[in-house]
Amino acid sequence: MYKTRFSLLEIISLVCIVLGISAAFINFLHTRSLWVDEIMLASNIVSRSVEGLFKPLAMHQMAPIGFLLVEKGFSSLLGQHDWTLRLFPFLAFIASIPLLVYLSFALTQNREYSFMCAGMFSITTPLIYYSAEVKQYMSDVLVCILILYTTIRFIQTKSKKRLLIYSITGALVIWFSNTSIILLAAMGTYTLFHCRNECHSFHKVVLLHIPWLISFIAYYALFIHNHPNRTFMHEFWEQANAFLPQDIGSTEFYLQFYNKVYALILLFTGTKGVANVFLLALIPAYTVAYRKNKSVFYISLAPLLVQLLLSYLELYPFFKRLVLYLLPIVILLYSYSSYEAAQYLKTKYSKLWQLSLLIPLLVLVPTLLKHVPFEKEEVQKSLKVLNQNILPSDSVYVYYGAQKAMSYYKHKYSNIKEDRLYIGHSYRKNWESYSKKIEQFNHPTYWYISSHQYWIDRNGTSEEAFILNAFRSNGYKVVIQQEFEGSSVYKFKKHSFTAKDERQ
Repeated sequence: MYKTRFSLLEIISLVCIVLGISAAFINFLHTRSLWVDEIMLASNIVSRSVEGLFKPLAMHQMAPIGFLLVEKGFSSLLGQHDWTLRLFPFLAFIASIPLLVYLSFALTQNREYSFMCAGMFSITTPLIYYSAEVKQYMSDVLVCILILYTTIRFIQTKSKKRLLIYSITGALVIWFSNTSIILLAAMGTYTLFHCRNECHSFHKVVLLHIPWLISFIAYYALFIHNHPNRTFMHEFWEQANAFLPQDIGSTEFYLQFYNKVYALILLFTGTKGVANVFLLALIPAYTVAYRKNKSVFYISLAPLLVQLLLSYLELYPFFKRLVLYLLPIVILLYSYSSYEAAQYLKTKYSKLWQLSLLIPLLVLVPTLLKHVPFEKEEVQKSLKVLNQNILPSDSVYVYYGAQKAMSYYKHKYSNIKEDRLYIGHSYRKNWESYSKKIEQFNHPTYWYISSHQYWIDRNGTSEEAFILNAFRSNGYKVVIQQEFEGSSVYKFKKHSFTAKDERQ
């Protein structure tokens, strides 16, 4: 691990690490707007006291209390800014990289492999994105790597120091990550399996899991049991098909099983074409790991199986961002099988070996460069246009999807007055109601601002396009128009408007 000369593979991996950290830093510094999911959580964090965070969050939000307290700490110390709320996820991403190096080296005692894992991790696009997302998903990733590392190191040494770290870490991370219990269940089973033939150690290990159990019971009693949002969230994820079907014998069960595994791989690769290749390589990858390194095989399989089981039991959904924490085990698996394949090529076909080392760069970097810096719902850009151009007599129609963003950011824009705002309602199933509301408008000038737009085909028309056409149908013409990523702002003026119309 401490040799000074770097191999070609290590140099390429270091390039990937530098590239990934640079991309994450650029993404962190980019002042993109919070999108609606972030805003709902951020609103709870900045508006509540520390004591208030221990109570159920508003707007159906749920997050680990440890994560909330860290976010509140940064916000209180550094000011209530978007970047202070993004600081913890960013630091979690940075900390994950060296920790993954130590984990992968502990698994294989191979520095090239450990650098390769860290390199692939660093340029994985979803990880870069969530490193600047005001959500707990990136800290879930850090907790995943931490649990795996403390488990492997304890099993390898069985020293009192590692034993204590293993026990304390497991008890603490429950308060910082909801997914930690999945990993603790998998790794706790792994530890007991390893110690099954060592009677003295086995009893110690069983006792050391008691703090985990006590911590989980306390957390469950305080924050999960009878939580008012549980029913809503269960119905929400059920509608999103985040749970496996109950009939194991049905075709639908196996189709959903396949879809969820594929979704995890697609989350990693970012493109369907590459995901298809990686899916075909999944069983060979597990086969290589099983034959060469049982530890890599187990820790890359067991958490995934526990996650799928909980999805089947409808205890924890299997859905994109919620399984981001599994990406480190996916990377450990594919990096290991790729490394073994590269070593085979190195002995047989040296030129192919050199080309194979470029695969991570060729596969993951183009997707990363295409998206960084990320933008999702740039409502602040729309608000800036509105604030610079609005007149005291103008009214503002706020699209219902932009309501929370308007409420969260409005204090930064002094020209936008509360009494001039009309907050739109959602008529997703009855679009004609949008037209009826706009027909009742009685001012000559309206601004329309939107974000979190609900795109849906209705004879080839989007919901926003329908609303804009409703304005035009009622005699309004566009005089200012600005469109940004995930947000837009329009100024409509009714040229034939009279004073009599306004009195009505």
